[in-house]
Amino acid sequence: MLALRGARDQRWLLIFAAIIIVGLGIRLMFLGDRALWLDEAYSVWFSDRTWHYLWREVPQFETHPPLYYSLLKLWRSLGSDEFTLRLLSALVSLATVPMVALASYIAAPSRHKLPLAATAGFLFAVSSVQQEYAQQARPYAFLVFGMSLTLTSALWILVHPERSRRSLFRLADWDRTAVLAYAGLGTGMAMLMWMHNLGVVFTGVIGVVLIAWWISQAGHRLPLFANLSSAAILALALYAVNIPTLLLQTQSVSENFWLEAPSFTQTLQVALQLYGQWQLAVGAHLVQYMIQLMIGIPLAVLGLAATWRFCAQSRDLRWVFCLLLATAVGPVLLMLALTFTVQPVFMLRTLIPVQVPWMIICAAAPFAVPPKRSPTVWRMLLAIGLISIASFSFQNATQERRDQQRPWRKVAEQIANSSAPNAPVIILPNSVGNAIEYYDIQLDLNLDTHALPGRYPVRGPGYHYPAGGAGEPGMDDRALAALAEVTRNTDTVWLVTRFERLFDPEQLVRRSLSREFSCSTGSGPGFITVTRFDRFTDGSRSETCQ
Repeated sequence: MLALRGARDQRWLLIFAAIIIVGLGIRLMFLGDRALWLDEAYSVWFSDRTWHYLWREVPQFETHPPLYYSLLKLWRSLGSDEFTLRLLSALVSLATVPMVALASYIAAPSRHKLPLAATAGFLFAVSSVQQEYAQQARPYAFLVFGMSLTLTSALWILVHPERSRRSLFRLADWDRTAVLAYAGLGTGMAMLMWMHNLGVVFTGVIGVVLIAWWISQAGHRLPLFANLSSAAILALALYAVNIPTLLLQTQSVSENFWLEAPSFTQTLQVALQLYGQWQLAVGAHLVQYMIQLMIGIPLAVLGLAATWRFCAQSRDLRWVFCLLLATAVGPVLLMLALTFTVQPVFMLRTLIPVQVPWMIICAAAPFAVPPKRSPTVWRMLLAIGLISIASFSFQNATQERRDQQRPWRKVAEQIANSSAPNAPVIILPNSVGNAIEYYDIQLDLNLDTHALPGRYPVRGPGYHYPAGGAGEPGMDDRALAALAEVTRNTDTVWLVTRFERLFDPEQLVRRSLSREFSCSTGSGPGFITVTRFDRFTDGSRSETCQ
């Protein structure tokens, strides 16, 4: 497929090799330096369970399919430090770079294949959004890879209609590439659904486009129907075991979930992160928005114009344009519609697969202008990449910046290094205990932790679950009973909370401690608070209370 026609093509392949090296470098940069955030601590906790518990019990109180946690469980044979935990996602994200390039190569005209493939791979490799989620022990890098596999397979089917129409069941006419394309289509769709319950949105959009294309194929519908049905059956067979879990988790989320519908500003911010290609490291949000709009909109217009020009040559190729545009925009619009009509589901991390087709579209921008002006567009794309790398480096330049939003290591060390390292640590909600206990073990701190109303997960009748996951309940009298047992014979106690107003809106725990202890001192980086309570029976007061 990659037939080299001279020094020019070899140069593009060398450029692509350099892109892979850059992509690997920025995915490994600071990989183990940042503390785990709470969802990563979930991943550690789930992957530490037995196989039976992971597949039978966890789906009843977790909102994600168990396959990623199973893969992480196997991967953890290499280690459980932050670097090793995240390395799996980083490598999968790196493997997505050539998949994006391959999808671009398939969709592009012959004379532009290698330049477009290298450019799309570059934009994906340096995307600040992809860098962020490539460095998380979460399933989102796998979700994006599933999108790239599905899209690449679907594009090949659209670009090669005659070969796609050959029956997969007639061995005499077997086309190995066509077989791989349909197998990739089915496997990719299954992977999308396995990595997140909202993966069905992406498979649905791709499925609708392929069905519409099938309807347009007058005279060839029967063999195409059989082939496309084979891919659908493969996807269903690979995913079927999780369907009962999907229904259970969908019901749980619909009854109670923490996410709220976004404001216009929040929606705009997500859109710019997805389609703006980069994140500026400095400046007010309004300034960032204006700069991204001034550069991002012309780039998008040029990319769409060039993609349409490539695809306008025939009726079948126009479906390539429809597929790229539908998969780049359709999932965002669908999730917005679901958010405002059924249940809030609009989050950046569940939408990042749309960057795969969007990178392909924007990579075509230099081909929309006359050859004399195309270097300007190439420089713009290169500048975007450099800005992305510089922003990521700047935002993670110091340990303080790296742990700004996920300070669980700092919290654990703060307590261990204090004048009361052995005092009980009250944790609210109980899911926070997963992060604290991870660092307690990793750093050998020996903290005395007590999650309320009990260690994660707590399940049972009468509990209220404000965040939707049926394992982290809100506070009630049962939590106060557990609190009284812990604080009965101690003069100092720590309280570590996250989203306290959500899980304890009446502040039952904090008010109970305030009545029992005469001094409280605390600090809280944002939605996380760390408070120390002291009891002074002899009338003395600590220096922090004076």
